[in-house]
Amino acid sequence: MKGVRQGLLGVVLVAGLVGCGSGGTDAGGALSLDRLVEITEKVGKDGTDACPLPYDPSRAAEAAKLDQDIEPGPAEAGSDKPAATAEGGRTTDPQSPYAGKAGAWVTCSYHVGGEDLVVHAAGAEAGQAVSLMLPTMQAAAGMNVDETKAYWEKTAKAKPGEPVPSKSGNIATVPLGSGGKGDVALLLTAGDSGKASLKPEQVAELAKAFAMQAQ
Repeated sequence: MKGVRQGLLGVVLVAGLVGCGSGGTDAGGALSLDRLVEITEKVGKDGTDACPLPYDPSRAAEAAKLDQDIEPGPAEAGSDKPAATAEGGRTTDPQSPYAGKAGAWVTCSYHVGGEDLVVHAAGAEAGQAVSLMLPTMQAAAGMNVDETKAYWEKTAKAKPGEPVPSKSGNIATVPLGSGGKGDVALLLTAGDSGKASLKPEQVAELAKAFAMQAQ
């Protein structure tokens, strides 16, 4: 029940913060909102077996000095979940957080040994992309609503390309800007809060490496 309440609080927090901030930081060649929207429309609701973004997990693993390789897809053996999913685009659905404004969310799943490693890239035409990620951040890091708000404030002040690790150490967010149009950010989650095998600095380095590749 506690998890459900925190999830609902996260949704409320998003509603209050999604319109904050101007976004549009010029990140110079960073992944654009238009590109994310284009990918979302191609991937569709059923997802795909290959990540549509130019990530190189081997190089990311090397940058973070991991002892194991990063493999594509979820850690669960025999899982039929797609390696990549996408949502958003340009919609008029009033129930969608993207209603009336372009927005996109592309998720690529990997694993290190038996631990899930998920890379989310989100874009928003209005406000800051990290606001869309709040419920996912909250759930993955096991944060309460105050901790979630504090983490959002920290990520909102970060410079493009600067990884912001959570207190739990198993997630890190990297704002990317969007070359002057909208806002884009990357979120990497590793395992569960308090149970992740990766060190906090490795999670931050992985997030930074994937963000540098998302061009």
